[in-house]
Amino acid sequence: LSSDDNSYDDRFGILDLGVVLGMEDEAQARLERADAAISAAAERIKNAIGNEKVALVNVRARELRIYGGEGYGWVLYQHGLDLTPSDLTRELAMDTFAAPISLELVPQLQDADHLFFIVSEGAED
Repeated sequence: LSSDDNSYDDRFGILDLGVVLGMEDEAQARLERADAAISAAAERIKNAIGNEKVALVNVRARELRIYGGEGYGWVLYQHGLDLTPSDLTRELAMDTFAAPISLELVPQLQDADHLFFIVSEGAED
């Protein structure tokens, strides 16, 4: 099953699989459990950080990327968690999956109150 958008919202695929497998009720129940877990996580995070800004940065062997409103960032900013993206995220990446950031832009990451890092294989050092 393919997605028609750039999100990670698999709910329609799950429901379609439920129909194909004759497990519509199970598919719906799983989605409801997932939604409850997302809501609980969002509440805990919002209680801890409120509307403080966050950024999701991917450290790669030869570049840094800031994730935007699609893909991984979609989960943080638009799907359930509803976190507030940093100014740099809004400026460079909200309309895309990710944008490379140069070393000159790294100081601008300080506009985020919280940074999340994904360290790619080979970039651990």
